[in-house]
Amino acid sequence: MNFTLSMTETGVATLLFDFENEKINKLDGNSLIELKNHLTALADNPQVRILVFESAKSGIFIAGADINEIKDIRTKQEAYEKAQFGQQILDQISKLPFLTLAVINGACVGGGCELALACQFRIISDDKKALIGLPEVNLGIIPGFGGCVRLPRLIGLQNALKLILPGKLINAKKALKCHLVDAIYNHKQARAFIDEFIDSLLTLPSFEQQIFQKRQLSFQQKALQNNRLGQKIIFKKPISN
Repeated sequence: MNFTLSMTETGVATLLFDFENEKINKLDGNSLIELKNHLTALADNPQVRILVFESAKSGIFIAGADINEIKDIRTKQEAYEKAQFGQQILDQISKLPFLTLAVINGACVGGGCELALACQFRIISDDKKALIGLPEVNLGIIPGFGGCVRLPRLIGLQNALKLILPGKLINAKKALKCHLVDAIYNHKQARAFIDEFIDSLLTLPSFEQQIFQKRQLSFQQKALQNNRLGQKIIFKKPISN
């Protein structure tokens, strides 16, 4: 078992990811099936008010998909089916009937970033190991679990392209600045901050609204990405830092 589910009396469900016999967490076929089963059961549980994704690995949230499984793909149909399966599971997360939070304690890349994007809220550690992004292009592929769609919706097309096309990873400060995450926490006081953030989400309606307001794209961003002419301008621009 790679995921451990815990539940509090106040309706806080936590899925703790600890990939067995590995130093990192990765979304291989078996862990995705296990995750799917947990999500299906949780969706039918009326006591759940929020689902929190956490990692038991020090300095690692989720380091992506299983590279060996990707290397073993031999046909277009097999690639399509694997990508579609991952998309379906992350869609499950995005459609859950309660709040979802990704607690990013370390490297959050590839499929790990895509899972975090499927959650409603994301907080990240100030630890230097906490880097986030979609580096798939460095393997000759593109983000296949929905990241290419969710990231532009969240931070704007222009900002998303700056991460996706060069396969760039960014630190906590840069992730907060572009609203990829909602808050940074001190890794030495992680538990207290996480619990307080969850409590605020569950008890203060204004707290959730403040987060959504901060994420609002600027008028210029909306004007550029919401029409074909604007999109052409963005796609013709060179990618820079």
